[in-house]
Amino acid sequence: APIYMYYKLTNFYQNHRRFAKSRSDKQLAGDIVSSGSMEDAAPLINPGEYFDATGTSLSVNGAGTTYGNMVYNPAGLVAWSMFNDSFALYSINGTNRALICNALNFDKTSNEPITQMGCHKKGIAWSTDVSAKYKTPSFNDQQWTARRSLYGAAPLTTDNDYLMNGWYASEPGHEVPVTTDEDFMVWMRTASPPTFRKLY
Repeated sequence: APIYMYYKLTNFYQNHRRFAKSRSDKQLAGDIVSSGSMEDAAPLINPGEYFDATGTSLSVNGAGTTYGNMVYNPAGLVAWSMFNDSFALYSINGTNRALICNALNFDKTSNEPITQMGCHKKGIAWSTDVSAKYKTPSFNDQQWTARRSLYGAAPLTTDNDYLMNGWYASEPGHEVPVTTDEDFMVWMRTASPPTFRKLY
């Protein structure tokens, strides 16, 4: 029989109205959505918005622009706060340890293991979320996304380390989620109580 792994958070109020509506379902479904069409996602619509740095300049595919002309994809507080701890599962036999599952060793688009392991993540999200609700973004030069190579797309040419690495602006190492990642889909189904478990 399969063994399911869950993580548990306490005192995390995903049910707060301001938090729960901070997203754009149209954007998550793969459509290009303008900043003005998703005001509920503020202050995480445009890079730099949270730090009052929307005037920061950068180059994208040879053209000059500013953070204020870019749009996070996915936008909003729910995506920004995605649970990003990782787990590894070992079997122990005396002094020998054998890796069963490494949570960092999964393709975020196919949700399949990158190397053969005794576990998988494909199927942890609702089938309707996978088939209809969460799609690859419609890329253009104004979309600030996870590294495009994670989607199998050509990377942007940019002088901005945050955009190039798929990080939130001014937050080194804080990766923008991949919209086709089933871990992300599970996180985006906001919980009602402040103490909750989610399938991992």
